[in-house]
Amino acid sequence: MLVFAAEIVGMGALLLVPLPIPAMIPLVILASIALELRGLGWSQIGLQGSAPLRDSVSGLMLGVLVAGVLALAFGRAGGSDFLLISGNARALIAALLVTLALSAVSEMLFRAYVIASAVRVWGPSGARGGVLIGAVLSTIAMQPTTAVAALASFVVALGYAAFFFASGRRLLLPITVHFAFDGYPIVLEYFG
Repeated sequence: MLVFAAEIVGMGALLLVPLPIPAMIPLVILASIALELRGLGWSQIGLQGSAPLRDSVSGLMLGVLVAGVLALAFGRAGGSDFLLISGNARALIAALLVTLALSAVSEMLFRAYVIASAVRVWGPSGARGGVLIGAVLSTIAMQPTTAVAALASFVVALGYAAFFFASGRRLLLPITVHFAFDGYPIVLEYFG
C-alpha cells in the first residue's frame, strides 16, 4: 500500500513540477521499471489484444463521433495546440503523430498502469479506485485552467477508462478513441 501511495504521489509530483522535458517521458520510464521489478510487462496490463483491427476501427469511429457530437452541441470542435497546420500536410502528419504518441502514453499510464497497480494493492475491487486515481492524474496532466475544463477533462478520462474495460482491459480501443478525439480538431484545422 505504501509503495502504491508513493507511486501515485510521485506521478502527481512529476506532472506538477515544471521539467525541461515532457513529464510523460520519465513517467513511462518509471512505470516500466516498476513493472519490470514486479516481473510484468506492458503486455500483461493491456498492450495485447486479439482483435486489433476491430478495436482500431471502432476506436477511431467512436472518437470522431464523440468529438463531432460535442462540436455540434457546443458550436466548435475545441482547438488545436498546433499552429500553422491549415493546409500544411507535413505539419498535419507531425501533429497527428505527436497526438498518437501522447494518446498511447496517456492510456498506458493513467488507465492500464494505475488500474493494474490499484488492483494489485486492493484486489479486484481496487479497479474502481484505480479508475478515479487515473482520472485525477490525467486531469492534472491536462493542466486545465478553469473548473469547467477540469471537470470536462475528468469526465473524458472516465470515458477512456470505460473503453478500457469495455475492451477487456486492452489498450488499443481507448488509445484509438483518445487519438481520434484529440486528432479531430487538428484535422479540422488542417482543412480550415
